[in-house]
Amino acid sequence: MAEEKIQLSRSRMRKKILSVVFLLILNSILLIPYSVSAGTLNKPSNLLVLNTGLVGWWTMDGKNTINNISDSSGQGNTGYLFGQISTTTSLGKIGQAVNFDGVDDYVSVSSGSMLVTSDDWTASTWIRSTGNAGNYRVAFANGDAVGGGGGRAGFQMGITSSQKFFVATIVGADSEEETLSLSSASLDTWYHLVVRKSGTDSSVYVNGVLDKSATLSSATMDNTGNDLNTLIGVASGNSDPWNGSIDDVRIYNRVLTSTEIRQLYNMGAASKSNISPTASSTPTTSGLTGYWKMDNQNLISNVADSSGQGNTGYLVLGAGGTTATTTVTGRPGQALSFDGNDDEVRISGPALTGAHSVSMWIYPTADPSGCASNACALFALRNTAGFVWVDSNQIGYFGNFVTDAISGSLSLNTWYHIVATVDSGGNSTLYINNAIVDTGTNFPAYTPDVIGGDDVNNQTFTGSIDEVRVYNRVLSAAEIRGLYAYGAFGHSSNLSQKPLTNGLVGYWTFDGKDTDWSTRTFNDVSGNNNLGTTTTLTQSSAVLGKIGQAMNFDGADDYVDAGTISSLAGVNKATISSWAYRSSASNIISLGESPTTNARYRFGYQWYSDDNIYCVAENGTLAYNHVAGHAETGWHHILVAYDGTLSNNDRCQIYFDGVLQTMTSDGHTLATSLASGGDQYPFEIGRQYADPEAYSTGRIDDVRVYNRALSSTEIRQLYNMGATTKVNASPVVTSGIGLNRGLVGYWTFDGKNMIQNVADSSGQGNTGYLLDQISTTTVVGKIGQAVLFDDATYVTADDSTSLDITGTITMVAWIKPTSSHQGQVITKYNLQSVNMPWDIQVWDDNLIYTAVKTNNGFVEVPSSGAITYGQWLHVVTVYDGTNIILYLNGVEDNSLPQTGTIETNDFDLEIGGASGNGTDFIGSLDDVRIYNRALSATEILQLYNLGR
Repeated sequence: MAEEKIQLSRSRMRKKILSVVFLLILNSILLIPYSVSAGTLNKPSNLLVLNTGLVGWWTMDGKNTINNISDSSGQGNTGYLFGQISTTTSLGKIGQAVNFDGVDDYVSVSSGSMLVTSDDWTASTWIRSTGNAGNYRVAFANGDAVGGGGGRAGFQMGITSSQKFFVATIVGADSEEETLSLSSASLDTWYHLVVRKSGTDSSVYVNGVLDKSATLSSATMDNTGNDLNTLIGVASGNSDPWNGSIDDVRIYNRVLTSTEIRQLYNMGAASKSNISPTASSTPTTSGLTGYWKMDNQNLISNVADSSGQGNTGYLVLGAGGTTATTTVTGRPGQALSFDGNDDEVRISGPALTGAHSVSMWIYPTADPSGCASNACALFALRNTAGFVWVDSNQIGYFGNFVTDAISGSLSLNTWYHIVATVDSGGNSTLYINNAIVDTGTNFPAYTPDVIGGDDVNNQTFTGSIDEVRVYNRVLSAAEIRGLYAYGAFGHSSNLSQKPLTNGLVGYWTFDGKDTDWSTRTFNDVSGNNNLGTTTTLTQSSAVLGKIGQAMNFDGADDYVDAGTISSLAGVNKATISSWAYRSSASNIISLGESPTTNARYRFGYQWYSDDNIYCVAENGTLAYNHVAGHAETGWHHILVAYDGTLSNNDRCQIYFDGVLQTMTSDGHTLATSLASGGDQYPFEIGRQYADPEAYSTGRIDDVRVYNRALSSTEIRQLYNMGATTKVNASPVVTSGIGLNRGLVGYWTFDGKNMIQNVADSSGQGNTGYLLDQISTTTVVGKIGQAVLFDDATYVTADDSTSLDITGTITMVAWIKPTSSHQGQVITKYNLQSVNMPWDIQVWDDNLIYTAVKTNNGFVEVPSSGAITYGQWLHVVTVYDGTNIILYLNGVEDNSLPQTGTIETNDFDLEIGGASGNGTDFIGSLDDVRIYNRALSATEILQLYNLGR
C-alpha cells in the first residue's frame, strides 16, 4: 500500500509539473582580470558587456590548460593541442601564454566547422612573434581564407612576410580580400591585434587603436569552403605556423565598438604579472645534474631524467600502490602522486660530494605521523640525508639526521617550493617559496637513492612531488626566485595531442562508438572506408584497451578482415602502428596484408612465440627480417616502418615502444615496392598466413596504416598517445579541495576500486557491495571503467551518518540506459519505505526524474525532454534549499521550487536499483558522486568536462 501511495503521488506530481514547467534563464558572468597590483588580480565592474556575443575565449592560463585549452566563454569550444608538451606555457600579457614553435605546434578548436558564421564579427588576441619573419604567420583562423582554386571560407589573422598585421576575409563567392596594417610588427614584442568586420568594413586595430580600414566587395561572408576548421597558431592545412607566443584569444559574433576594443587592450597593457621582473621564465640549466619533471611523456615505464645525465628513476609501486598514470596537476606540468603506503621512485645519484643545490615542489596531504620517526623521505639517501617531511608538518634538509636546516610548520594540501643549497664548506641554506627559513653547518656528502618515499624504513610520503632538480653548484637568490616563479605560475599539464592523419589510409580504434555489433563491423575512421568485418569476434571480445577499447583475440579463429587497402598498392613506403597485449610469451600477435595461401605477397608483422618480431615485406618471394629478444608481456606499441628505397636490411624496421630496434637479416631480399593489382591481399588484424595460419592470442588496439614513412617524432607521438593515456583512471581525490569539498560518496567503478566490492573514493568509507554481480561486469565507461547493470543487479552501500544529509545535496552520475524501463540510478528507498529522501531515476516514459523530500513535502522534477537510449548522459541533481535543479550534460535542464530540511531514513544507499520494488536500472553507470552541499553551475560543468 505504501508503494502505491508513492507511485500515485509521483504520477500526480508529473501531471502538475508538465503543466507548470519553469524555465530559469541565468546570465553567466565572467570575471575578467584587469590589472595586477601586489600580486592580486583586480576584477573590473564595467567590462561585463565584453561577454556579450563571446563564442570563444581561450585565456591560455594554467588553470585552463590542464589536458587541453579550456574555453572560458562558457560555450564549450575546447581547444586541443598538437605538437606541444606541458612546458610550452610562458609568461603572457594576462597571466600565461602558450608558445608555438613555428613548425608543428597549434591548437585545434573545431574540426569541420567554424565557430563564427555570422556576417559581422570581431576577433581579438595578444601575439608575440619570435621567428619565421620571412613568412606569413597565422595567429587565429576561422575557416580557410588563403590559397587559390576555390573552396575558401571564413577569415584568418596574423602577420605577413613583410611584417604587416593582416586579416584575410572570404566574402561574396570565394573572394579573398586582405586588409593590411600601416604599422609594422617587430620580433619579440607583444601586440594586441583586433580584426573586425562590420558590413563591408574590414578594420585592423593594433594596441587599441584603429590602424587601417578597407572596404570589402561584399557584406556577406562566404562560409561554404572545404576546410571549415577553427585553429589557433596555424592556418588550415597546417600552413603558415606561428612562431612565438599567443595569449587571450577571443572571438565574437558581433561588432565590438572602439571603446570595447580599447578596454580589451587596456586589460593586457595595464596587466603586471606577479613574477619578479628579474626572474627568468626559463630556469637555469647550468650545472644541472638531475631533473625529474614527472610529466606524462617522461613517465612511460620509469621517471626520465631530463638533465641529460641519465639518472633514470624507477617507479616502485607495491600492491597497495598506484600506477605510472597516477599523475596529477603539478607545478608546472604534471606531478607524481604518492600514496604514503609503498610508492617511491628509486634513483642512483647524482653524488652530492661538495657544493650543490636541490629544488623541488611538494604538496603534502597527510602529516608525517604515519612515517617511522615522524620523518617521510622526499629526496634522500635512505635513513641518512636529504629532504624530509618531518615532525610538525615541517621541511628539513638533514645531514646524517644530526645537522640540519628546518622550516616552521606548513599547511597540508598546499604547494610549496623547497630549495636547499650547500656550499663547499658544508654550510646549508633552506628556502621555502623563495624565502630563506633556516641555515645549517657541516652538511655531509651523500648520494640520493629515493624520491617520494623509503618503503624499507617505512618513511613513505603522502602527497604529490614535482620538478625535482639537482645542481652541482650553489644557486643564486635570483636563480632560486626564477625556479619559484617558473612553477608558481606555470600550471599546465599533459597537453594532449590529436591523431596523425597525413597519409592515414586505415584506422581501426575498436572503440564502442566505432563498432557495430549488429553487423559485426569496425569502422575505418581514416575516412577511407576500409571497413573491418568479423565472423568470430563477439561483443564479449571487447575489453579495456590502451586507448579506449580493444579486441581480445582467442588464438583459435578470431580475426578482422579489413579488405584490400587500395592506397597501399605498389607503394614503396608504408607504416603499420598498433598496440598489442600478450599475457604469455608463448602467445602470437599477427596483423598485416595476408593471403590465405602460401602466396608471397605479405606486408605486416608477427610477434612470435620464439621472442622474435618478424617484419614481412614481400612482392612475390619470401622476404622478412626480425628483431630478437622480445619476451615481454602486457601492453606494448609495435610499429612497422617499410621503406623500399633503403638498403635491404633497412627496408623493414620495427619500433618497439617508440624505440627503433636492431634488425637481424634472415637472408631474404625484401620488396622494393608492395604488391598491387591482383597480387594484393586483404589486410587482416589478428591473423597472418605463416604456413599454417597464425592466429593472435591477446588484445589488439588502435591499428593504423599509412602509405608513407613516419618521422621518428611522429612515431614517438603515436607511442605517447597510448603510453600516457589514462585509461581506467578516475581523478585522485584530495579531501576538502575544489570538486572534492563536501564529497561524501564517490564510486568510480574503475578496476583498482572493483576488487570484491566497489570502493568509495571520497574517503568516507561508504563501500558499495555488488549484488548479483562480479568484478568482471565492468565495461568501458566515460571516465575509466563503468559497471553494466541488468534488471536484477545493483550496488548497495550501508546507511551511514555521512549519507544522512539534511541541508543541501548534489547527486551526480554518468548514465547509459539501454532499455525503456523504469530504473533507479541513485536512491535511499526500498519497497517498504515511504520516506524516500532523494533519488534519480529513469522512467519508462523516457524521461529522467529526480526528487527531494523535505519536511515541507515531496517534489519531483522531470527532464524537459526524452533521453536517447544507448548514449552516455551526465545527470546532476542539486537541492540548494530553494530549488531542485536538474542538469543534463553540464547544462540546466529543469527546476522546481523546494524548501526545508531533507528527511533521513536508515535504509541503505542503492545504485542501479531499489531492493524489492523491481525498478532496477538497465545499462551502464559510471562515476557516481554524492555531495553534502550544492555545487555551482561552474562546478557541474567541470564535472561534465571530466568525461567529455
